[in-house]
Amino acid sequence: PDNSHRPKMVIIDLNTNETLSNFIFPNHIAPYNSSFLNDIAVDPAQQIAYISDAGGSGALISYNRLTNQTTRYSGVSTSIDVSYRMVIQNIDYGTTNFTTPADGIALSCSFEWVYFCPLHSTMLYRIPAKVLANSSLSMASMNESVQKVANRPSAADGLTITSKGLLFAGGLTTASVYTYDASNDDHNARLNSPKTLYEDEETMVWLDTFAFNEQHDSILWSSNMLNRFFTTDTYGSDSSTRMRVFELKGHRPYLYGCE
Repeated sequence: PDNSHRPKMVIIDLNTNETLSNFIFPNHIAPYNSSFLNDIAVDPAQQIAYISDAGGSGALISYNRLTNQTTRYSGVSTSIDVSYRMVIQNIDYGTTNFTTPADGIALSCSFEWVYFCPLHSTMLYRIPAKVLANSSLSMASMNESVQKVANRPSAADGLTITSKGLLFAGGLTTASVYTYDASNDDHNARLNSPKTLYEDEETMVWLDTFAFNEQHDSILWSSNMLNRFFTTDTYGSDSSTRMRVFELKGHRPYLYGCE
């Protein structure tokens, strides 16, 4: 493979378009022949970014901007469930079409927990942020700190958490948006059953990414029917495969801390 463009963290000041830093991840943290750095959650006070690596067997990565220290965690919790069948709009895609490991990642509003999930799985996990960011810990020590907090109704792509501790997750096989109360930071706390916020088999197929609009105090999410993009040659040829963005007011990002 062409490894001339190695995985890196670029920080840009959007007010001036100035590149503030450009950090290249070492090969043992983000392998140059397999990594796919995907979603990100940020602790602005500590200047630490938590990133999912959706390549290879999956991993979580931390990057400390103040020290340039990095960590990598990989284990059963970041890997796929090889038995999981993806059925979307009554189409059975089997167990081998969307074998993406660690994908969704979110930081609690207390900045104490990193929540994450493999895409090809229904499990939801969390790990203490201070553990994931500790470069002196072994992989085994990190693994002991991982907690399984929920078995979800459907596989999910992106995740996020609001300033009220509400965790948002999509439902790839149910065309839904689910919410969990993730405000409990107690050790070994499990999440209660999710609430189905929205469900639409026509417009919310493959709910992908979450974001926030601070001006509107709102959360946004996109649906893009990636299942068709990867398995057909007619993606984008009609309105049934268009990308959509949804907005729901009344939700501020975890970046404000717990409100």
